[in-house]
Amino acid sequence: DGTAKVAGTFAIKDEAEKLAARKAIAENDLPKFLANLEKNIVGKYALGDKLSIADIAIYQLHRMLASGMLDGIPTTVVDGYEKLGALAKEVNENPKIKAFKEKHAKK
Repeated sequence: DGTAKVAGTFAIKDEAEKLAARKAIAENDLPKFLANLEKNIVGKYALGDKLSIADIAIYQLHRMLASGMLDGIPTTVVDGYEKLGALAKEVNENPKIKAFKEKHAKK
């Protein structure tokens, strides 16, 4: 899957090789992976109308990909996936998630 391929790039020591690998993943693998993920969201959340661990995983993935922290992966890679964006926003605004983030924020 797309996330495993991205994770595999952390072991690449040569920076140019790492960036090239991530570019290829962003162009070829992530669009397919994200489209499939988007297609399988069945409600407000991934599995319907109740928050689940799947939603938190999708939220974290969306957040990481959009953050710019992965050199070679454009922050726009998640653009155009409306259900994924809406789900990420919904999770981010969940009171329990907000409280957790506040409690564990780096100071």
